Amino acid sequence: MSYLQEKMYAKTIKYIQENMRFGIELEGIFNEDKVAFDIDDVAEYHNGCYSLEEEFFRLEEDSSLQSMHCNFNSYIIAELISKPIKYKEINTYFDKLKSVLNCKDSFYNIVEFNKSMGCHTHISIKNNKIIKNIVDIDVIDAINKNIIAFLNENDYFYKGVAANYYRKFAKKVTEKNITERDVSINRLTSYATIELRSLNLNGVKSITGMYFLFKNVLDIVACAIADSVIKNTNKKMIKMYLNKNIPLKCEVKNVLINV
Repeated sequence: MSYLQEKMYAKTIKYIQENMRFGIELEGIFNEDKVAFDIDDVAEYHNGCYSLEEEFFRLEEDSSLQSMHCNFNSYIIAELISKPIKYKEINTYFDKLKSVLNCKDSFYNIVEFNKSMGCHTHISIKNNKIIKNIVDIDVIDAINKNIIAFLNENDYFYKGVAANYYRKFAKKVTEKNITERDVSINRLTSYATIELRSLNLNGVKSITGMYFLFKNVLDIVACAIADSVIKNTNKKMIKMYLNKNIPLKCEVKNVLINV
């Protein structure tokens, strides 16, 4: 990558991060004696309302979740779904998660995870054509490849996450199944979002461990999209705009990006 491409790459990553929003569906077994909600707060699947932690979370049942070997006397099996928030507000999500779980950091005796559970993450970008037009099979492959590399590099913390990355409801993406729902990264073009379905918290012990995972995953997504932008942008156009030191407006796959 040339100097000008690297400069545009950095600007594009910043642009994506500034315009990115995400929401998390945290599937787990919650200790009802510890958390700040109870079984009466659980709504039917896709029928919940944001009533927890200042209307930030909603709680819903999911028939695919299993208790397996739970260690709690009284527990709630559900998915804790957050409102979409901006990338730069990631700390807000984890502050509110600590509050609703009534935990300082450790998940011990608060929430458990097993192989039937994921931590699905929905990502959108303000310019919705970026998801619709730029996120193709190559970008999805790059995201998966780099997430798996990160998990393997940090296997002391995320060995369980890597072991359950591809599973029944998060199959590896191919050209044939890219439009299906139960794949590792589901591209919802009608909503201009992507859903990362492979993410899970098997073996993750704390809020800190979860934060480190999700911060890196969001950055991996931004980098993969930015890399596609660079590959599909005319080098002369990059040079022209960067040399004039004005906001770069480059049209990539019919997407106008201001960086």
